[in-house]
Amino acid sequence: MMQRFGDYAATTLEAESAGLDPTGVEDAKYQTNHAVVGYFVSRTWGLPEHIGELIRQHHDVEEVLSANGGQLSREGVLLAVLKMAEHIDQCYWGRPDDAEWQRCGSAVLGYLGISDNDFQDTVEDMIDMLTQS
Repeated sequence: MMQRFGDYAATTLEAESAGLDPTGVEDAKYQTNHAVVGYFVSRTWGLPEHIGELIRQHHDVEEVLSANGGQLSREGVLLAVLKMAEHIDQCYWGRPDDAEWQRCGSAVLGYLGISDNDFQDTVEDMIDMLTQS
């Protein structure tokens, strides 16, 4: 998207700083979004369909986690792990209050049955491991 739209970086920063859904902002401005582009890239690379769908839905956390009555599913667990990893990355880079985690963190942890305190311990452990390497 950055190669196609010169103002893409500024658009994503504005959406993030305003706490807005990035795909909605991109759809309104570019008539597509990075999740859709990622889906098509995954198809070109021959990745399994469920991976492509998760790429396409990676900002639709509530929708994915509530599918099947909120029961654990392969897709839900993969997405939850992705969101936890993204949040750990944000914390590592000094941005623990990232907007996406604010929107979906409680749902992710609840879905997996992980307490906030336990996850915070994991975040700290991961950051310690990353800073030691």
